[in-house]
Amino acid sequence: MPKTTKKSTPESKTDKMPLINCGGHVMEWDQYWAMLRDMEKRQAPFKKWIEKEFTPEYDRYLKKNFAKRASESHSLVAEFFFDRALHVGFLNFESIRHEFALKEFPRWWKTHVMGVSETPTQVAASMKVLLVFVKEAYQLEAIGKWPNE
Repeated sequence: MPKTTKKSTPESKTDKMPLINCGGHVMEWDQYWAMLRDMEKRQAPFKKWIEKEFTPEYDRYLKKNFAKRASESHSLVAEFFFDRALHVGFLNFESIRHEFALKEFPRWWKTHVMGVSETPTQVAASMKVLLVFVKEAYQLEAIGKWPNE
């Protein structure tokens, strides 16, 4: 009869897990998972706003103001943007840095999003549409100072 072994899980205390280097801070595996759980909990209101309020309103706005292809492209960029913003750890829209939205995210796009035709320039243009919408719909001075463009 084959010998059975205990399967390890990310939170198993019986197996020695590696140290994690997160943003230059070295921590134990359990500390890392606790940090991730805490971040998810703190991001819950932002995530709920994105899913329940922002996305449906933004999609209606896009359908009303843009041709079908442009609307779909802007919506796709917004979806990836918010996924990335949550992954990076932003807790609300106001905390997202201007450079992240208009520079870092479009550069990230070209190396991490496969199978889509949007270029970094098109992504940056979609981000500007998103920022204008947020400013108009929610009266949020979104993401730091606006560039002089």
